[in-house]
Amino acid sequence: MLARLSGLDRTLFAFARNATNKSPNGRAADRPRPQPLSGGARVTEGELANGYFVPPTVFADVQDDMRIAREEIFGPVISAIPFSDIDEVVTRSNRTEFGLGSGVWTQDVGKAHRLARAIRAGSVWVNCYQAMDPAVPFGGYKMSGYGREGGRQHLDEYLNVKAVWIRTG
Repeated sequence: MLARLSGLDRTLFAFARNATNKSPNGRAADRPRPQPLSGGARVTEGELANGYFVPPTVFADVQDDMRIAREEIFGPVISAIPFSDIDEVVTRSNRTEFGLGSGVWTQDVGKAHRLARAIRAGSVWVNCYQAMDPAVPFGGYKMSGYGREGGRQHLDEYLNVKAVWIRTG
């Protein structure tokens, strides 16, 4: 679906981002805004009407300096961003200060492995998104968190380490 919407007949890189584009003072910036290809309207009815909720949304026309491309969003929002080559994907992905998760869609397993190694994110999903298992550690890089949930690494969070030094002579 994403490849068809983007019009690309090559590897498609997509990642979840923040669905707003405001200037630092909180007002809408006087610059291009990302365009929703699907969804995008705020939910205004029912139990979700008083919050900031959107239905599943795919954005196009996203530029790297937009807030939607720099921050994390915890919701069903994707920015489908075209690229020239894999090195560009890695550079642009790692430029953000966040790194909780990243999604890569490709038919090329070699590219998938190269991207998974190079992208600074706690999870890299290939041809899926948010696949989870309690036995697998989950957590982010950079400003996306410290520590891990799940797996043996999660148990380490409950341990207290103590060093004891005794002079015997």
